[in-house]
Amino acid sequence: MAVQIILSNGGLGKVQTVQDRVTGLLFTGTATANLALYTPKMINSLAQAEGLGLTAIAGTENAEAWSQIKDFYSFPQNEGREFYIMMYPKTAKMSEVLDKDTANSAKKLLDYSQGRVNVLAVSLFVSGGTSPAITAGLDADIPTALIKAQALAETYAGGQKPLRIILDGRFYGSDPAVVVNLTSAAYNRVAINLACVTVAARNAAQGLLLGRIAAVAVNQHIGHVGWGALPSSAMYLTNGTTIESQFADLATLASKGYIVPTAYPGKLGYFFLNDSTATATSDDYSSLQAGRTIDKVHRIAYATFVNHVNETIVIDNGLLDAAKLSFFERECESAVTINCQGEISAVKCQINPAQNILQTGNLEVVLKIVPTATMKEIIVKIGFATTI
Repeated sequence: MAVQIILSNGGLGKVQTVQDRVTGLLFTGTATANLALYTPKMINSLAQAEGLGLTAIAGTENAEAWSQIKDFYSFPQNEGREFYIMMYPKTAKMSEVLDKDTANSAKKLLDYSQGRVNVLAVSLFVSGGTSPAITAGLDADIPTALIKAQALAETYAGGQKPLRIILDGRFYGSDPAVVVNLTSAAYNRVAINLACVTVAARNAAQGLLLGRIAAVAVNQHIGHVGWGALPSSAMYLTNGTTIESQFADLATLASKGYIVPTAYPGKLGYFFLNDSTATATSDDYSSLQAGRTIDKVHRIAYATFVNHVNETIVIDNGLLDAAKLSFFERECESAVTINCQGEISAVKCQINPAQNILQTGNLEVVLKIVPTATMKEIIVKIGFATTI
């Protein structure tokens, strides 16, 4: 053939997109013909969950699981969205299902999702009027579960599959002075939810919280009033009491790092008040929105640089070639900018040119992110004036 045309590829600098709103739920229930215990599944609708045998029949353990999944899909933005679930027996403890060294733990679901799940919640429903042991006004298993959850999340972050975990703040005992102050802890990958939608359940509305998380961008506060009210006609804490009867306690619980619901004068419906994680407020990742944002950047940076592992490069006097260094920086910044439009304020990738790649074989990269800000309180000063 006299003339051959060969198409090149890669000139557009396209980057791999990152899935950042994939969630999972661990719950207790009774095995069905289509859903065995300890068996992870991916669903895209409430109808698929019903097809697995999770029904709304009152008085059954699976009715609570059905309710959690219904709440997730009650957000229009989540129609058709992938949602990973796995069932445990009613004897399960959060500290057990989150133990990274246990065979049937959350690892099974996370691995089944191939690392796609970036926010995982646990909902342990107790039926028949029974209740767990209580310590410091909450399920006595929570202190151990916090440790296990943080260790699990750190393990997966180390494996380039970062995630956040939300514990079921079940059986809150109604006294905010008794509960542990989570801002004195150091579990920045873990949160505890005290919001509840069913008076009798006494466990957290994890499906509702995951639904809100999946419905909005990673940098968005789950309590943004402008998103509209939560799809629930009533809100409680996990003590089984409406929030209207304990408004004074909500701010105290939020200041201690627990996620709680709220309501605002003149606004119909209910909203999440905060998105705190179990760590000091001075921690950069003391909120889910900050954690989810940095986790997304983590995944993008990994997807960008993994392509260069074992790459052969030209060096100049033992150092990285300036043109190659600039290419790496631009490539990373472009990937983050394209994938995080509107989710960060600025990005800067910096690579020290003095690194001796020939000697060490290592390349160190500094990636700086300027996050977006959140107006948690708005102060409006109003008064008369003689002229304007």
